[in-house]
Amino acid sequence: MATGLFLIICLLSIDRASLQIETECPDFNNFFMCQSSFSLMPCIDLEWLCDEFPQCDDGSDEEDCWSVDCPGPDYFRCESTGACIPPLERCNGWGECVDGSDEKDCWSVECPEPDDYRCESNGLCVRPSGSVSVQCDGWLDCEDGSDEEGCVSKECIDPEYFKCESDGACIPPNAVCDDYPMCEDGSDERDCWGKECPESDLTTFIRCETSGRCIDLAHQCNGWAYCDDGSDEVDCWSKECPNADDFRCESDGRCMSLWWVCNGYPDCEDGSDEVDCWSAQCPNTDDLRCESDVRSCKPPWAQCDGKTDCPGGEDEQNCWSKECYFADSFRCAISGSCVLETKRCDGISDCDDKSDESSCVCTRVEFRCENSERCVAPSGVCDGVTDCHDALDELHCQSCIEKGQWQCDSGECIKNASVCDGDKDCSSGSDEENCHTPCNGLQLECDGRCLPKYRACDGLEDCSNGTDEINCTDGGCSTKQFRCANGSCLLESQLCDNLTDCSGGEDEDNCGDVPPPGFPLGLASRYIPDVFITASSEYKSEFAAFQARHTPPTTPGYCWVPSSVVDQWLQVYFGKTTDVTGVVISGGGSNWDLGSWVTSFTLAFSIDGASWAPYEGSSNNVQVFRGNRDRFNKVSRPLPTPVTSRYIRLYPTGYEGWVAMVMEVYVTNDEDLWLAQDEYVPLGVGLDPDHPAAVPKIPEFYMTASSRRNDSYPWLARLNNGKGQQQGACWTPNLEQWLDTGQLPNLTQWSDTDHRSNQDHFPDTDQWQGDLWTNPDQWLDTDQWLQIYHGKFYTVAGVITQGAYNMDHWVTSYRLAFSGDGQTWTPYTDYAGYSETTVFQGNNNNHRYARNLLSNPVFAVYTRFYPVIHHHEIALRVEILVIDEIESQFIPCENDVSSGSGEDPEVFHETQACDGTEDCSTGKDEANCDDCAMECLTDLGDPCIPGRWICDDFVDCLYGKDEQGCVQGVPKHCFFTCLDNVTCLPTPQLGDGHRDCAFGEDESPSDVEDALERKWGSCSYNCASVYGNASCVPDAFRCDGDADCLEDEDELGCEGVVREPTPESRLPNDCPTFTCDLPAPLDPICVPHHQICDEYPDCAAGEDEQGCGMRNADGVSTQSTRQSVGQVTGGPTDGREPTEEPTSGHGAYEDQTVGGSMESHGSQDQAVVWMLAAALVGLILFRLTF
Repeated sequence: MATGLFLIICLLSIDRASLQIETECPDFNNFFMCQSSFSLMPCIDLEWLCDEFPQCDDGSDEEDCWSVDCPGPDYFRCESTGACIPPLERCNGWGECVDGSDEKDCWSVECPEPDDYRCESNGLCVRPSGSVSVQCDGWLDCEDGSDEEGCVSKECIDPEYFKCESDGACIPPNAVCDDYPMCEDGSDERDCWGKECPESDLTTFIRCETSGRCIDLAHQCNGWAYCDDGSDEVDCWSKECPNADDFRCESDGRCMSLWWVCNGYPDCEDGSDEVDCWSAQCPNTDDLRCESDVRSCKPPWAQCDGKTDCPGGEDEQNCWSKECYFADSFRCAISGSCVLETKRCDGISDCDDKSDESSCVCTRVEFRCENSERCVAPSGVCDGVTDCHDALDELHCQSCIEKGQWQCDSGECIKNASVCDGDKDCSSGSDEENCHTPCNGLQLECDGRCLPKYRACDGLEDCSNGTDEINCTDGGCSTKQFRCANGSCLLESQLCDNLTDCSGGEDEDNCGDVPPPGFPLGLASRYIPDVFITASSEYKSEFAAFQARHTPPTTPGYCWVPSSVVDQWLQVYFGKTTDVTGVVISGGGSNWDLGSWVTSFTLAFSIDGASWAPYEGSSNNVQVFRGNRDRFNKVSRPLPTPVTSRYIRLYPTGYEGWVAMVMEVYVTNDEDLWLAQDEYVPLGVGLDPDHPAAVPKIPEFYMTASSRRNDSYPWLARLNNGKGQQQGACWTPNLEQWLDTGQLPNLTQWSDTDHRSNQDHFPDTDQWQGDLWTNPDQWLDTDQWLQIYHGKFYTVAGVITQGAYNMDHWVTSYRLAFSGDGQTWTPYTDYAGYSETTVFQGNNNNHRYARNLLSNPVFAVYTRFYPVIHHHEIALRVEILVIDEIESQFIPCENDVSSGSGEDPEVFHETQACDGTEDCSTGKDEANCDDCAMECLTDLGDPCIPGRWICDDFVDCLYGKDEQGCVQGVPKHCFFTCLDNVTCLPTPQLGDGHRDCAFGEDESPSDVEDALERKWGSCSYNCASVYGNASCVPDAFRCDGDADCLEDEDELGCEGVVREPTPESRLPNDCPTFTCDLPAPLDPICVPHHQICDEYPDCAAGEDEQGCGMRNADGVSTQSTRQSVGQVTGGPTDGREPTEEPTSGHGAYEDQTVGGSMESHGSQDQAVVWMLAAALVGLILFRLTF
């Protein structure tokens, strides 16, 4: 046992970030390499490939199974997935196929083994266990019980078997008188003195004195009475202990393992096992004996592990002076406790000071580039695309050949089955070139080779005889055009565009603009999980059944494409019984190379998934519905009579090109719309249904938990998380905390129902069910929680929960608690002052939403979920519903709105504040924006400077950071700000793989491009730039001597371009603002623009404050000054503000860098003092010198 635990701990300590990159499969002919770069088992035996049991963490071993050859010709293929089932598992009573097709039509299949028993009702073949026949063995193996009928009158197959007296069941001889009754009447354990004890090479048996029953010698004198008369626990001093090093109780000589000695629990009746523990040795020499409890010994791995095991805590003291037991450990900053590196940055605080979760750049499962803080997702490692600047994420990776895959000319790896299959998988299409005959249904024979059909009728002759461009018209229109009734031809894009192009208007008919009554079931929103969507076949994994979801036009998606067009079906399981009101379908769109759609279809419904009833029209015939007429637009097909069902199947009966489609089902239940109610909105924990690949609003590090089991990280607890054959995709805590600490709970409350004395600190044997306790929570740490940080205060209106994706685990009830600071927590109660914490009803299956709205919404920054009762295991996926505070997020432009004219007051949204654009006529939205636009060291000690001090020709940062890289008054190195902040984000942090902004906008190229265009105008080059890989380099950056494109394109051809003078080249008397005259020969002092007319005189004569009475409509003084180049007032909040034209005399390409002519702001009072002092000192020196 100890060795096994040690092995598990060693395995868990392996750094998964390095596991995949440095691991190669030992034999690529016999192993499959998982696609995920972070699979715990990166290589699996080919026998496990496509067997309906995912071995890879990402489920890639169960994808695209129709293209995988089964291990043998006698294997059975599952109807929906193409998985391969061994013949011995066909019709065995256990559904290996997810659709159960391996257990259908069993009477037509021969039982694979001659000893198999065939059930009478369904023909299932029940296999004996070893030499024990299933017939008349006392267990019902057939659903109809036919294997246990008429047993009293039947002879046992083996004459040595024992026949039970009451029912005639046959018991093998080694199960007779073995102290475990197998017969219902217990006749196999009676009259044992007249029966022989079982023979075994591994076990020695002894007899109970009264009954003669045979028990294992290891049970003798172990403190547990196995004999009814207790004779196995009598006179133990005269009997040998099972093990030579066992400890004997002083009073009765009972034997027990040294593990039970001095463990804090008296196992001997006289308590001698807990006496004189200081003199007793711990089981291992490296164990620590607790000073506060001399009866407790702690193994070395339990010392300085961050968990207090000794009552006095001495196992966690002086840890800095001790070596960590595991070399790959992280030291807690204060205590020095050792935390496994695998627990670092996993969302669980294992250190008391939480230092293991601080300074985290990448999450536990992400790959971190060595020379930067860029984080690469698991799917981005070894994918053929370089993400790290040093390409480390693609080094040491297997080649396509080593992976057993085909290499495109671009370097991409694709599956061998995807080559010459008629569908373009390589970006260049090289996988569909030079394909040899015979051709498949998606190819045309051309010049002795195969041409993919999507290359036909494209206006280019690929075949020497031009056959690929023949018969490309239908009634005068090409196959990819729509023919109007009058014979005119329209492009697909002209259909359903709200413009009538056909004279009869048929191009605007059947556009699917009126969906069936009710609500969408949830295919498009991903509320229906992938595993609930199956099909008769799939062309390849990219076009599997679960891809049959409508996606927004801006989101790339797929569609369902079967491997054949004959007798195919697409099936959806609802997960509940509901009324179906209709379907909405569309074609393959642009996601399928061969323009295809379904032109007609039928429907069928089922309650159990086995018996199907076709939908019939008013004539009692199977109704055929009209399908699509192009590959893009939706068609709505309501049902004249709704159907109560749990399953639906769509059977394509007509198609254009090939069968390719997506679908939505409409039902009477509105669960799918719970995330889009008017009165509240989702906080952003879950995945966005419209953009499932988008970065969620709530970052991963905002999601933490009390603990986790294996790889069930807290950031997996996102609503709708999970895809394909993946299992889990949820947060699950580690309930077995007491196993880690070695501290067994005090369970003296267990009743003595088995009458075995002095053993009630363990559950009695009759409270066991198999190898589980009836109530295991009494033994486990159930004070577990999942915590979500909101990012700011929100009014929480409710929550939605789900269970584990594709697993039978969920939480049936839970409590909530809220906090404003993450330290003090308030349990939620329905009524103010009510002491009883509210217990919410949770889920009753693993995928359906369970929504709970709060009677009293809570204003909080943190939310915690505390599971109370769970099904099988705690498993949570969550979303938090917050009140849509649109009204409260609007701020009045006037300070006093009470005396309004009755009209709606002028307001601005909080996101418009400090964005560089005045939305209020009063300018209030851009006021007070200069708290901290840039962080740097200053001579004033304040680490922040306001936005108007940046790029204004005056140095305020000690090292000139505020005046470096300036173009049109904005620094190139610090121009982007997060939506919830005004401080600029250093440009190197854009697109570095780490979300620095709360909403992840710094990792969105479109947001960065938008900021660039708003700051500097249009882009001349759509190149991959140094600004987070955004495809934008503004015109102002052209030929400025600083390469902004990764390939330097913006600095090519710049010979002869005259750049505007930089601040260093300006003459000393060229002040961009206002000068104070000083006595000759001293140079005039240049006054910063923001210190002119600020009611503080900076010049000795006060001329900077003269003539300030008149201000223009914008509140700016009309005093004659020269504004600094590109000056923009106000500080940005989201990196977006309008572009200003350069002031007179300055070109568009000016790069203002720090120079000798620049001044420093300082405070207004300090400026007066220092300028006066400088003038006096200069005058004195002048007099002394001359």
